[in-house]
Amino acid sequence: MKTFSVSVLAATFALAISACEKKPQVTEKPSPATMNIETTRLGAAVDGYIQNPSTTQSADVDRAFAELDGEIAELDQLQAKSTGEARTEAQTKADNLRNYRDKERLRYTEAQVRAKAQAANDGAKDAGNKVNEAAEKAGDGVKNAAEAVKDGVENAVDSVKEKLD
Repeated sequence: MKTFSVSVLAATFALAISACEKKPQVTEKPSPATMNIETTRLGAAVDGYIQNPSTTQSADVDRAFAELDGEIAELDQLQAKSTGEARTEAQTKADNLRNYRDKERLRYTEAQVRAKAQAANDGAKDAGNKVNEAAEKAGDGVKNAAEAVKDGVENAVDSVKEKLD
């Protein structure tokens, strides 16, 4: 009976986890107002992470963010040293890159959360499977123990019968 209860509990847990899953909202890939090699690399790196969330892909995204931040810092320096139209152009480019960076950061963070949620869901399913396996093994152990007790009782009854005869 306990084996059955544990199995039902594990199955219910796995079903509850899968029922709680919702289709994730996907933030649309932003389009940079100022396109350059850094924005292209960052977009490709985030796309790569979304397709294959791994530590390697995460490092690529972090590196791409750093490169874009470096480009923004250069534009800020240029803006500080410039006047007139050159200053306005540098400020516009820097603002456009910041806006793009922030949108990609949101998309990347969302992808990280989805990846962690999927890993947790996979772990919960795996735990449910392990509980089922343990319950089956425990059930087999109880069955074997009951058979051993039955055999022992039968042997004792047979022994008593022999002594009475």
